[in-house]
Amino acid sequence: MKKTKKLLACLIAAATMFTMGSTAFEEETVNKVQTPVEGKVQFTKEYNLIGEGSSPAETFNFTIENAGVTDASEKVNVKNMPTPTAGSVSYTKEDGATIDGNKKTVDVTLPTYESVGVYTYTIKETAGTTAGVDYDTDSVTMKVTVVNGEALGTFKVESVSFAKNENKLANDEAAFKMYMMCGAAGDYINAAKWCEQAAQRGNVDAQFHYGVLLQQGIGLSANKQLALQWYKRSAMAGHIEAKKRHDELLAIINL
Repeated sequence: MKKTKKLLACLIAAATMFTMGSTAFEEETVNKVQTPVEGKVQFTKEYNLIGEGSSPAETFNFTIENAGVTDASEKVNVKNMPTPTAGSVSYTKEDGATIDGNKKTVDVTLPTYESVGVYTYTIKETAGTTAGVDYDTDSVTMKVTVVNGEALGTFKVESVSFAKNENKLANDEAAFKMYMMCGAAGDYINAAKWCEQAAQRGNVDAQFHYGVLLQQGIGLSANKQLALQWYKRSAMAGHIEAKKRHDELLAIINL
């Protein structure tokens, strides 16, 4: 039990270095971690009515800026990484702001990626000049996880998530935080459950950690074959330690 506790404590300590995520939920403006459809994902714009009367008609535009990239090829950096493009959303005077918020989706067209990695972008609403409109000054962070494709030398977007004010709108990071909290408290069963949830939702660090839990049987029954699968999934997203663990475990299984 002491070895188990020490191993999980080391994993949690390492996670604090990799995770730059949210510490709490906020009201979602997207539903879940998204998988692109025909190269596009969406976020939601909400137009709120303050006071009585009607709102002016307005078209809201958005800019996307490169913010960072990790686990990618050495030749890829924040300056030359590909940049998505955001569409616009229009409201008429008849179909304008409401007290509860008139929600409409905005398309984001993803670029072609030439390396695995985790690409981070900042989305900002362009401030217009229409009288009576209060423009949103808070930025939205978009994270795109790119993995190897089925064919050699190809790449695909595995997941896309959005966060506002550094609070993740999809909850894989919140689940990963709960995993760390439960593990630090010695509640290994619930730690494993939270880790699995974060892993299933596309959190690359959680996928690696869940592989370790499965390999060692921490908080759940040991399953080396399943651990191998999670290591591989995390490694495909560029997690270096997951690749190392995958190869080491594969060698043991094949003995």
